[in-house]
Amino acid sequence: MAHEASHAVTVESLRSLPVFADLPSPALDQLLRGSQVRQLDRRQRLSSLERSQDESYCFVLSGVVSIALDREGTAPPARLRDDSPSEYIGFFWQGDLFSDGFLDCPPGAGEPVLDCMGCTPATLLAASRPALAAIMARHAAWSTRLKQQIAASRNHFLSQQEPTRRLVQDFFLRHGFASSSLVRVSQLDLCLDCNKCQEACAKRHGSSRGLRAELRLGRLAIQKVCRQCVDKPCLESCKVQALALDERGEIRISERCTGCAVCARSCPHGAIFMEKYTAALKQRQRAVKCDHCAGFADRACFRACPTGTLLELSPQELFTEARPGPSGSARNFSGVAFLEGVAEHRARQTHRTARAVVATLLFLALAAVGLEAFLRRTLPEHSLQAAVLQWLGRGEPISYSSGKGFGHWLGYIGTSFMLLTLLYPLHARLGLLKKLGAQSTWLTVHLWVGFIGATLVTCHAAFKLDRWVGLSCMSMWIVVASGAIGRYLYGKVHSGIGLTDFETESLIRSAASIVGHRRPSRAMRILTPEHEEAVGSHGLLAVMLWHELRDFAALFWLRFAGLGDVPDRKTRRQILQFLSDRAAQRRTRSYLESAKKMLRHWNWVHIILTIIMFALAGVHIAYGFMYKAV
Repeated sequence: MAHEASHAVTVESLRSLPVFADLPSPALDQLLRGSQVRQLDRRQRLSSLERSQDESYCFVLSGVVSIALDREGTAPPARLRDDSPSEYIGFFWQGDLFSDGFLDCPPGAGEPVLDCMGCTPATLLAASRPALAAIMARHAAWSTRLKQQIAASRNHFLSQQEPTRRLVQDFFLRHGFASSSLVRVSQLDLCLDCNKCQEACAKRHGSSRGLRAELRLGRLAIQKVCRQCVDKPCLESCKVQALALDERGEIRISERCTGCAVCARSCPHGAIFMEKYTAALKQRQRAVKCDHCAGFADRACFRACPTGTLLELSPQELFTEARPGPSGSARNFSGVAFLEGVAEHRARQTHRTARAVVATLLFLALAAVGLEAFLRRTLPEHSLQAAVLQWLGRGEPISYSSGKGFGHWLGYIGTSFMLLTLLYPLHARLGLLKKLGAQSTWLTVHLWVGFIGATLVTCHAAFKLDRWVGLSCMSMWIVVASGAIGRYLYGKVHSGIGLTDFETESLIRSAASIVGHRRPSRAMRILTPEHEEAVGSHGLLAVMLWHELRDFAALFWLRFAGLGDVPDRKTRRQILQFLSDRAAQRRTRSYLESAKKMLRHWNWVHIILTIIMFALAGVHIAYGFMYKAV
């Protein structure tokens, strides 16, 4: 196992931990002789280990141990899975202390079951109560420090029980982020579900080496890729040494792989895949994983993403935030990243600032062009051209027309910018353009040149949009608005579904201790279904009305008859409030799913409008040339 060497617990290894730093060596030796070393594997429950009948105090020497709570009191398996109904309500890490006395008090039928589980391979030093009490009695200073540490750990545990933090903590512990050093996320308000990241990975490597959105929480989707585990179980499981660390600390799979799939089975996150290939006229299999495009100048998925939604962060940066406390800065779980989005890496802040400066300069330049065109047409003596002519001492008349001079050239330049918007769809299809820049850069340029082109054409039209030739100008703005609005709405709906799920889980956790699980789950069956198939626009209004009426009738019945066996009036009111909020969230999710289904066709609306725009622009340009020829 990943921690077999940790069986050799010595006085020196204990002294390296802060909790034992002030304890003399004879006392450490006495503690070690009166204690039992326990090895806890990943996802293994503490109750599955052999232990003495008396209560012990467990010091965490290495690894992370989580607290698992099963409210329904089911018989716990020896190892927990991701889909286990148990909730992870806290954790202990290196140097923490907890009691295993709860294992001596088995609950009755249907009562909550509490246990501890290894989030990573962990080593525990289980000291008997009499042995620990004897040492604490002889060393008062260490006893005081230990009690202070226990009180600080208890306060930290209680501070994580706010519903939002509790949900983030459960997600963090359930999916093994305690042993991860890297997380790759996509922001749902930017993700277009285009799947270009996976397609680019498959094109570069022959097959996709990750899943785009394996886990979702709030506004974020977490990809299934190598998380660079601290203990690296896959590396130690390979018997033929086909896995090795490179100079960057990345695990690489060499051609020595025999396809035994041991590494894939040992990966706790399922990030190693087995793919088939043909060698020596035989079909074999080998292990592959995301190695972050080692050996390439860039990463295929990041380069192909059109909106720049992909980010890589450390689990600490993603799941926690620093909070000042009386004993220094402490890190608490936080849902800010999942509710409000993740800020870009500090390394990208300069790039982000540069983009803001460029955007500001472009807006100012377009405003200056529009102001000059307006002044030349309405107040020519106050225009920039008049000031320049006066400074040169020339008395030429000033006029503004879309058919000649400044206005004419604005038309040419604006039309050229609109034609440049075609480079974005061509970029995905032409091999030459694919090598130039990332997809997100092309989309940004596509949006900007469309906006600049529409603005310049509006100035070219001398602000006269009441004639038929103004249709081409208005069509440009319709196309620009359709692209920007469609992208904005899809992002909001996409992230809104995640936020609704986040709020639902937070509601369940906040009401669990009061309402319980079984009664609301039975009552919710007569309310809006949780997973109802999304409908199209033709039936959305009817379905929305039906959901509202059904939920109103169901809650009305529950208020006066359905909860008659609950004697406490306050509890009935809390259960009704929970059911009402839960039904509202189910309806919201159903509506958002329907809206997402409709918005998937928005891209075709944008394309059709673009074709109409270029057709009208072509007619307008042809008419202009014919008129000038006559």
